[in-house]
Amino acid sequence: MLTSQKVWFIRDGKIGFATLGVDGKMTNLDASSGNKIKMHYFKKDSAFSSTLTETPGFPLQFHDALIFGVLEKIAARKGDPKMARYWKEEYREIVNEAKRYFNQRRTHGYGGGVQLHDH
Repeated sequence: MLTSQKVWFIRDGKIGFATLGVDGKMTNLDASSGNKIKMHYFKKDSAFSSTLTETPGFPLQFHDALIFGVLEKIAARKGDPKMARYWKEEYREIVNEAKRYFNQRRTHGYGGGVQLHDH
């Protein structure tokens, strides 16, 4: 059974929310319609300086992803595709684990979410 779905889009540098009907018609949602929107986001860390005393703003168990990403780039520059693929896979494994971790925390185990609609 087809049902309408909630979607989000970006237009003119602003985020918008709408209901996309089964007929493809989009109806914008606004505060006056009584809809409530809960947004979850993650702060983007600032760039590291050269002091070497800073730590990333994400949990310790995912810090190795930074190292693996650098090792992948070094291997690629040295012309070693085998090692570059190895480090890239190690990097992706940790990044995927981090995504699962943050998504689970964001939805509190309930799943769900709002789908992106290209508008």
